[in-house]
Amino acid sequence: MIEKCTSKHDGTASLRCGHSGGGHVHIRARHQQGWQNTMTGPGLWDDFMVYASREAMKAPSRTEPDGEKNTRCHKTPIKLYRMVNGKPQYVKTRHPRVAVSMYNKVVVTSYPTSTPSC
Repeated sequence: MIEKCTSKHDGTASLRCGHSGGGHVHIRARHQQGWQNTMTGPGLWDDFMVYASREAMKAPSRTEPDGEKNTRCHKTPIKLYRMVNGKPQYVKTRHPRVAVSMYNKVVVTSYPTSTPSC
């Protein structure tokens, strides 16, 4: 277990180590570069990914079930800033897409996108 997150629609969802098909192992293999490219400051990509994923599940601006995969997509806007001369400067908004299994409440994947739709 890496992190437990409160999901508005799924109760408590868990981010686990997982495997190539889902969880942190999948996210690291398939989406690490996207998370690193999204960051606007120092820190670890997976700390940022956990933060953004937690926010998307806690207060999604959009959710959508995928009955075929038995997952629910969670998205919310995350505004990113960079410190310039000691003041925050807006850089961009990203909409992390977090897929949670509706069967066992486990995070399947998480990756940053520029679109608000699931």
